[in-house]
Amino acid sequence: MAHNTLALLGLLTGARAFGPSPGPSLEKQIHTFNQLITQVEVDRAGDANPNVAFWPAQKDAVERAGQCTDMRNLELDYSMISDQQWCLQEICESKATFDECNGAFYLGCAFCEGKCVVAGVMHAAVTQCIRDAYADADPGKVNGQVPAGVVIPSTVTTQFYGMSGVYTGGQVRPGGVGTSAMVWGSYQNSRPPGYRVPIHVHPLGGLQCVNEGPLTLMVEGKPDVTYTAGECVNMPAFTKMTQRVVPGRGGYLVTDTFNSHSCMPTWIVVEPAAYHVQDAQFGVPSDIACPARPDDS
Repeated sequence: MAHNTLALLGLLTGARAFGPSPGPSLEKQIHTFNQLITQVEVDRAGDANPNVAFWPAQKDAVERAGQCTDMRNLELDYSMISDQQWCLQEICESKATFDECNGAFYLGCAFCEGKCVVAGVMHAAVTQCIRDAYADADPGKVNGQVPAGVVIPSTVTTQFYGMSGVYTGGQVRPGGVGTSAMVWGSYQNSRPPGYRVPIHVHPLGGLQCVNEGPLTLMVEGKPDVTYTAGECVNMPAFTKMTQRVVPGRGGYLVTDTFNSHSCMPTWIVVEPAAYHVQDAQFGVPSDIACPARPDDS
């Protein structure tokens, strides 16, 4: 269990906590996390080591995807903002400092590479960059195989979501600009028999614990491994993966825990036929309530 505990708690120990915020307190979040890590962690496929060798065909894709963490030159498309959130861009861009931007975190703003932007718009740009990186690396397969099962969004229950602290290491990449907020979230996901999660990657990895199973985890460059209730496993960063129900068994329920970066999506669906699932899980919530547009009647 040491691998997961050190990896995730290391992100927290490098952060200074925020004050009170909507949703469960940081203390409650840590308590919930402590409950999770008391479960049995297994590492049958070496998933706790993020530096394991990748399949040669995937190595270039992983390197290209890593370059997407340099967000300075990503093109932001604000046309994706909904009519109900038309005022969000102006609100975020009016925040000149990190503290001002973080004050608008729950509206949907994030401080990325020294400027305040709409978090969802930056997430979309990072998502497209990473999908492009995997376009020539069999994005619809894991270890050369098309996974069994039909892709659907999971049934999701958000256990908690909020800022976990401030990362002062200069964004995700070495030499990045300025400080940034880290996001702490835990989600329970379930799927019925015959269905699976789309092939995806996690930019900063994560922790998954099986509440009800079994389920089989397919990870690029590793053997398929079946996990049962009470077992947990690290989800390595920038590595294609999917999970499926074991044939002849019931569905599954898992708890996914992430301490991720406010400027990056928690996950990125790289399977072209399943892009539509991207926004159904782990999206960017917003409390924004824009008034009617000035030119609306």
